Amino acid sequence: MGMGGGGGGGGTSNQADIRVEIDPDRIGEMDRVMEEVRAEAETLSDDVGLSFSRESLLQAAGLETTLDLDVIGDDLEKVTEIAEQAVAILSANPNFTDLQTSLEMDRPEVHIRLDQGEALQKGVTQSQVAGAVRQALEGIPVSRIETDDGIFDIILGYEKSDINTIEDLGRIGFYTQNGEYLYLEDIAELTEDFGPQSIPRENQRIVGQIEIQYRDIDLGTATEEALEEVSEIALPSGYEIKPSGSFTMMEDVLSELELVVVLAALLVYLVMAAQFESLLHPFIIILSLPMAFAGSIIALMITGSSLSVPAMIGVVVLFGILVNDGIIMVDYINQQRRIHGLRLKEAIIEGASARLRPILMTTATTGLGLLPLALGIGEGAQLQAPMAITIIGGQITGTLLLLLAIPSIYIVLTREKSMAGDQTAIEESSITRRPRFGLLSRIERPVLMVIVRLVVVTFLILVIIIMLGMSGEELMAVIR
Repeated sequence: MGMGGGGGGGGTSNQADIRVEIDPDRIGEMDRVMEEVRAEAETLSDDVGLSFSRESLLQAAGLETTLDLDVIGDDLEKVTEIAEQAVAILSANPNFTDLQTSLEMDRPEVHIRLDQGEALQKGVTQSQVAGAVRQALEGIPVSRIETDDGIFDIILGYEKSDINTIEDLGRIGFYTQNGEYLYLEDIAELTEDFGPQSIPRENQRIVGQIEIQYRDIDLGTATEEALEEVSEIALPSGYEIKPSGSFTMMEDVLSELELVVVLAALLVYLVMAAQFESLLHPFIIILSLPMAFAGSIIALMITGSSLSVPAMIGVVVLFGILVNDGIIMVDYINQQRRIHGLRLKEAIIEGASARLRPILMTTATTGLGLLPLALGIGEGAQLQAPMAITIIGGQITGTLLLLLAIPSIYIVLTREKSMAGDQTAIEESSITRRPRFGLLSRIERPVLMVIVRLVVVTFLILVIIIMLGMSGEELMAVIR
């Protein structure tokens, strides 16, 4: 076990961070080690507050890995009271540990309360008192001096060693407008107290931030449990508790990924429509895909993984893999009908049997290649494991369903066309003997089909543009 420490900074008083590295062979015992250290640390002084967290790859990348709740209101004392109630309720949940609030009174402060009556008699204002304190503690620039090494400010103030106690602060002196020299303790009361680290605001309203470490559950489940438990608090009018931080970021990413899935489906449809020269055959493949996603959900449930951002990325990848398998089969069936002149049923049987081996080989190679990632082997593999699990599970069920669904859907959607082929030829030969009248009779069928395809493609392009606009993306930015 290795250990590293560092002193606190950034305006936080009396705080230090300790980072402990555990032997890689004992990573599975990390939770037990943390519980043992936490139990030992409880024997320390009550004046010491401790917080434990398990560092993850997301945290190392600068992302938040905690559950954050915001208590929003207009009054600081009321927001602090609600935040404390929420912390007390959530502390009873065994899945939540190391709860902290940004409004905890743990920052040492010196409060200066001006005696308004005495100050009025002396002709002293709050602005004068604040200026005198600031000049004593920070100093004020009064001039500049230029040397060969550069230009330096001349700061007028007290020596740092002159103000070490609250009594020293009370001995700060200044002149009033009447020329009288006063000490700060003559017109103000100085007391030591504690205050919050910060008072964040949102839309000019006070925000009390609650930070929660969770274990044995995912972020979505932790957020649902926390919101359900704090719903017991009777909130005054104008006050609310809502999730923030990692949860809101996850919701934004998932909503964007949902848009990506829809756009991917539309783009894939356009590519397949151009390849098959048909608006119907791409639907044969696309209609078989939703059944394959059931395997991804089952695989996530079996492994205990959650539907996270990597899992959604895996859905997009799975979409492309299964479409490729479907194209292999449908294109071969079309070739058997168009080139070799096979009947519909014979072409489907020949295409399904001939393309069975390539599709199974594609599934096997992809699954075996992703197996180490799904098992979490290697540094950082745990973060991407849900993506591999989603792809492998979806491919197993998707391939089986694809081999059964595509031939079935193909024969259903093309049956009437194949059965009516001979009758259509007879009717076409009889029609050629009669004169054609009207605008539609002058338009050849291939030309009409081209127009229909252009209309459908234009419609899909408009849908894509509208969806990009809904997502807030500029079309030219996406193209670039």
